[in-house]
Amino acid sequence: MTCVLADFALWLNVLGNAAGRILSVPIARLSPWLSNTIIAIPVGVLILVIFKYASNQKAIGRARDRITANILGIRLFKNNIATVLRSQLNVIMLALLTMIYSLLPLLIMTLPLILLLSQMALWYQWQPLQPGERALIVATIDAEPETPLPESEIIAITGAHVVAGPIHIPSKQQIIWQIEARSTGYHEAILRIGQHTTSKEFAVGQWPMRVSVTKPGRHWWHILLNPYEGTVGKSNLLSVSIDYSNRLNGFGGSSSWLLVFFASSFASALLFKPLLGVKI
Repeated sequence: MTCVLADFALWLNVLGNAAGRILSVPIARLSPWLSNTIIAIPVGVLILVIFKYASNQKAIGRARDRITANILGIRLFKNNIATVLRSQLNVIMLALLTMIYSLLPLLIMTLPLILLLSQMALWYQWQPLQPGERALIVATIDAEPETPLPESEIIAITGAHVVAGPIHIPSKQQIIWQIEARSTGYHEAILRIGQHTTSKEFAVGQWPMRVSVTKPGRHWWHILLNPYEGTVGKSNLLSVSIDYSNRLNGFGGSSSWLLVFFASSFASALLFKPLLGVKI
């Protein structure tokens, strides 16, 4: 079952990476704030459309009307404790009912949003290495702590040179190399871990650049969150990662791009909600 889910996640990432190539056009040419907002606005409208046609709009409308009626009852009969308590309970139950009506569209939207956000994270979450900057390549093995680690080496690397390593950390089942970036562009390190060979991309230069932090193993969730490089292959490797710095320029913090995205999509949804006649 795990292999089936992993293969399905890889197939989804093929679609996600195709969409990512389209997203890269505004990202590469505009400021991060503007490109993020331009992506978020149609996403907010699309979420509205999905919600409208995947939810029971009539039932949600009736529940909203009953909530309004009970709130008015609380105001009108505020001196009648029994009526107020009954109306408050009705409001809570109707709010829960509205949430239940919203579950299906939320489930439908979850997977596309994960695919979209994982693509956006490639551009907004991390800072590419700078020439002269040092970073760690970390290979994590799927084995019990303190198990002897296999012989490993970096067979070839472009755009950087190896400063130190391999360093074995049996307690974490990790093998670590330190590299120093030399030239700008997208580069590759080829690693041999025991009998298995895999590669890891790394980016050197200024934003905008696509930064893939982790090349995952065969776990479907890790594959969805790290969509660009495929997997490390069928081995006991869990992942190969590079410790990039969080992006601080352009958004003011490592994950503030998410706040900008959700704020912009929410604002666009509120703006188009009456135009599309959606009840939420």
